[in-house]
Parts: sequence; structure tokens; C-alpha cells
Amino acid sequence: MSEVNIIAAVAICVCGAFVTGSVAFVIKSLMNDIAQAEESAEKGFEFIRSEIFGIRKSLDNFRSEERHKDDELKLAIDVTKQELRSEARADRDYIEKVKGELREEMKFYWEKAESVLEARRQDVYMLHNKIDAKIEALLEKLEKMKAD
Repeated sequence: MSEVNIIAAVAICVCGAFVTGSVAFVIKSLMNDIAQAEESAEKGFEFIRSEIFGIRKSLDNFRSEERHKDDELKLAIDVTKQELRSEARADRDYIEKVKGELREEMKFYWEKAESVLEARRQDVYMLHNKIDAKIEALLEKLEKMKAD
């Protein structure tokens, strides 16, 4: 072989070694970058998972608090209903009691009015009887005066 060919062959080998080394370095660097990206992605996913878990836990706590508030509100409404019902019953009982008292008073006054009216009726009968008796007596006196 000629010297030029040998120099060219050595130059090609040296250049090829540099190029191959550079390509190998670039490929190795890319592989390291990919591995780091995978690790970063896993850490990112883990962080996102923990965030999602935390949000779920917060949501569950919020739901639990809301249910508890709803239960308290329902209990307060039930207690208020019971109070209103008992007040309504008490009012109804009071009204019935007052009605009974008013009926008794009305009955008492009607009986009193009837007794007064009956007494007046008896007075009227007695007055009529007295008037009739007086008329009879006057008619008898007039008859005696005519007969005399």
C-alpha cells in the first residue's frame, strides 16, 4: 500500500474512532437523560399521586363535615318541629279548656236568664190573676150596685 493510503486509512480510523466515540458519548448522554427523565417523571407522578390522595382526603373530610352539619340541621329542625307541635297541643288544650269554661259560663247565664224570665212569667201570671180577680170584684160590686 502506498503511504498516502496508509495515512488516509489511519486518518479514517482515527476520525472514525473520534466519530464513534462522539456518537457513543452522545448516545450514552441521551440514555442518561432518558433515565433521569424517567426518574423525574416517577417522582412527579408520585407527587401527583400524593396530591390526589391529599385532595381526596380533604374532600372526604369536607363531605363528612357537611353530613355532620346536615345531621345537626336535621336534628335542630326535628327539635323545632317537636317544640312547635307541643306548643300547638298546649294551645289546643288551652283553647279547649277556655271553650269549656265559656260553655259553662254561657250555660250558667242562660239558666240564670231562664230563671229570671220564669220568675217574670210567674209575676205576669200573678198580675193577670190579680187583675182578673179585681175585675171580678169590680163586676160583682157593679152588679150589687145595679141590684140595689
